[in-house]
Amino acid sequence: MEGTVKSFNEKGGYGFLVNDHKQDMFVYQEDIVLPLDKVLLVGQRVSYEVVTNQKGQQKAIHVKVIN
Repeated sequence: MEGTVKSFNEKGGYGFLVNDHKQDMFVYQEDIVLPLDKVLLVGQRVSYEVVTNQKGQQKAIHVKVIN
């Protein structure tokens, strides 16, 4: 999937992406692959995969900034 960084809290280590269908997706800093410093900037385009945790909530993994 692809989307855009909606918000990212570097200190807290988490943020939100919004996909092309306007759905929000949670992202943890540990699930960011690129950039290597694992910091996302608002407005960046990203690719990612979606997984569902044990509580039934979805999150983004293998997040990579794309050009």
